[in-house]
Amino acid sequence: MNQKRHISIEKANKAIAARIRHIRRSNELTLAEISDRSGINIASLSMIERGKRRLTVEQMMKISAALKVDYHTFIEDGAK
Repeated sequence: MNQKRHISIEKANKAIAARIRHIRRSNELTLAEISDRSGINIASLSMIERGKRRLTVEQMMKISAALKVDYHTFIEDGAK
């Protein structure tokens, strides 16, 4: 595999988590608001945003809907 294109799962998870947090904060939304919109509890959202918990595809879809962005935004911008 090309080393330049290879990214560890942990590094990708942290980059995606940072992107989610950035989008939420840019839209001046609280964890509580995203929790209400997504159905994911605040503690889990906090852990996801800090990169302490791996994000499932289902969670990614729910969070992207709550933030009103396409889920690809997290992958394309977050995993570079």
